[in-house]
Amino acid sequence: DVYKRQALTIALALTLLPQPVHAQTRPEIEAAQHLQDAGEFGAAAEALRPYLQAFPDDLGTQWLFSRLLFWAGEYDEARDGYEALKGKMPGDPWLALEYSELLMGLGEWGKARKVLREVAAGEEAKAVLQAEAGLEDIRLLTRPWIRMAGDVLDDSQPFRRYEGSLEGGVFLHPLWTLEAGGTPRVLDVDPQRTGGEGWGRIKGSIPGLGLSLTGMGGATFQDSQSSWSGSAELGVRLGAQMKLVASAGRTRYLWTLASTDSLVMMNTAEIRLDRADAPGWAGQAVGRMDSFADGNRVTTAFGWLLAPLAKNIFRVGYAYSWSHAEESRWGADLPGQSGEPGSVPAPGATIPGRYDPYHTPNDETVHS
Repeated sequence: DVYKRQALTIALALTLLPQPVHAQTRPEIEAAQHLQDAGEFGAAAEALRPYLQAFPDDLGTQWLFSRLLFWAGEYDEARDGYEALKGKMPGDPWLALEYSELLMGLGEWGKARKVLREVAAGEEAKAVLQAEAGLEDIRLLTRPWIRMAGDVLDDSQPFRRYEGSLEGGVFLHPLWTLEAGGTPRVLDVDPQRTGGEGWGRIKGSIPGLGLSLTGMGGATFQDSQSSWSGSAELGVRLGAQMKLVASAGRTRYLWTLASTDSLVMMNTAEIRLDRADAPGWAGQAVGRMDSFADGNRVTTAFGWLLAPLAKNIFRVGYAYSWSHAEESRWGADLPGQSGEPGSVPAPGATIPGRYDPYHTPNDETVHS
């Protein structure tokens, strides 16, 4: 994922930069540093704002303020801060390097190249190496790519499958990609089934608005059958570590033995509150509805939470899920036995049967 690769590049680069030196130590600065250590970058920047209004000539704190805004996703105000500092600190290679990372995050790769080339032409050896590495990152992150893979998925419930994948993509813009790919598939069932998917996808982000978007369309096929598939997703950044994501899609359902007999298509609508990649406290809450061609619907809600017990060392978590189908698709095999709601088997009894063609949970709850 290009956006994650950019984020990793930015994070690695910023850890190598020298930290701003403040003219004085005051409670506002100490409070901001504690909030920064806790990952609350937006709150840390706000803690510094009154101090900078009183001491506008403290360039070190102005630098820290701009950096915190950058990390908090407040890109426009961060850019204004860096550009003001460049006017007050001309020729500082470390400020220029950090400014180039902001430009990369905004997709302004041409301007970032210009800033990095100026640093690379300087005399600060360590900064020159970092600038050259940044230029190489831009080259790598913006070139076309092709990926190939193969998988063997073995699951006794319900079957083994063999899959391959081939995909490639190009950059329409530094933050927008156009991708295409295909997945051939062999299902190890009786009789054996062959099929797969082909798809095209466009995805990207608008950092200034805190938006990420993905659109995909394609086709799925098996033997002589085929159907269309597609999805759309919109993400809205709610803070430095949290986003709200809404998505809708049409995909093939392939999680029961009966679903291998034909193309069972599933329409899904989902909304997700996501803090999955955050350090320290992390979590996710999801609500989803799956609907099928026979009019049946399955509703699912799940969430999980990770809490730090020792900073950057150990976390514990809890997860919960609930799912329920409006109608059952369970079919019992033996005469006189029924999978209809309300039937009560004897304690310990085993009822042969299967879900046909898809799984239908009945007020199912899972804790872990």
